[in-house]
Amino acid sequence: MRPISLIVLLLALGSLAQAQPSAGLVTLFDFETGVEGWLGNPWGGGKCAPNFSTEAQFGKGALRATYTEIKQGGNVIAPYFPADASWRQGDFDRVCLWLKGDGSDAYLNLYAETGDRDKPNVYTARISLDSKRWQRYSLKFSTFWNRYDTPFDLSTLQRLYVGVTGTHEVLIDQIALQRPLRQVPLQPLDNGGPAAMTPSLYANREGRYFLTFDPHAILEPAVNAEITITWPMKRGTKLQRNLAAQSAPEEVWIPLPGVPDIEGEARLALKLAEPSGNLCYRGEFSFPVALEAYRLEPTALQFLPRPKDLVYHPGKFVLPRTLQAHVLSQPEIALVAVKRLQQDLKGLGRELVYQPEKLHKSDTAFLVITPRNEEPTIPQEVQERLKLLREQGYILHVDGERIVLAAKDAAGM
Repeated sequence: MRPISLIVLLLALGSLAQAQPSAGLVTLFDFETGVEGWLGNPWGGGKCAPNFSTEAQFGKGALRATYTEIKQGGNVIAPYFPADASWRQGDFDRVCLWLKGDGSDAYLNLYAETGDRDKPNVYTARISLDSKRWQRYSLKFSTFWNRYDTPFDLSTLQRLYVGVTGTHEVLIDQIALQRPLRQVPLQPLDNGGPAAMTPSLYANREGRYFLTFDPHAILEPAVNAEITITWPMKRGTKLQRNLAAQSAPEEVWIPLPGVPDIEGEARLALKLAEPSGNLCYRGEFSFPVALEAYRLEPTALQFLPRPKDLVYHPGKFVLPRTLQAHVLSQPEIALVAVKRLQQDLKGLGRELVYQPEKLHKSDTAFLVITPRNEEPTIPQEVQERLKLLREQGYILHVDGERIVLAAKDAAGM
């Protein structure tokens, strides 16, 4: 892989938003016009309340959530989201926010309420309050705790609220939804400053790259930003624009122009200077350019990896409410699938029970799924295919009475 030079001049955030693809952020609350609709709800003693604060990370407004001698619990609650919000059908997988704690060892609970208003389903994440500096938190919905272990459904999100016990004060700014992004590692070549700043790079599913950094590391209201980018086997593109720094009203996300069509190593040089020409920041980095892996076409039954051979049987196996897992041999291999199936079936409202039973001598792991209290058997068709079973391979048999899984190792199972 030959190194690729990448030096790009950053565009002003406003013009970039129109000319380039978005990093996929949708702001829910920026608090620039206040905290109207927010309310405090303590119970079991104490007080909590939302207040408007000018001590914002971006712009001129933030939420100051205060909690005083909260005994059992207390939440600062956001207003309900509109039922016709356009983001409900989006592919956002996380909520992001900027938070400034009070330096304590407490944790703030962030709640996401979904479902019907009169019977909500609540998801919880925890954020440490140990830092008195503004920090950005990006919380995937799939990591939120839910009592019923139900998958999160963004389309039914009703509202958010934050709570803590004791006496605390928390500042929150720029609550937003974000689409899936992967962070691209930047290898510093010359992160010379003078501003104490380290940019970050992200890529989306479409292969577009986005540069972001904290503009408040620059003490000037605005700067001239310079970047040059050269994708593998392409000529470099150079751009130069003005960019808000201390005056930035929101996060800075700069789309890098173009989409790479081959893999390689790239270099990124970022330069920020005052309008007078005085240097504010200069840094150079290398980073890998990776393309999306080739996607296998799924079979008619949506099996991935694709089976080497597929034989159809008439009929169907109906999943009852309770199924039983029978591990007939090699439990250290078969139990890998049992644990995974228990999680997957739970999401379908089904229970898979497992109890150890008498094992058979075999170098192949056999797992049979049946309705509760049915005897497990291995069909002759499966027995005949065992001679074709290789390392990391599998046999999956489904008929009207059972599901049979067979493999020689955990990778196959």
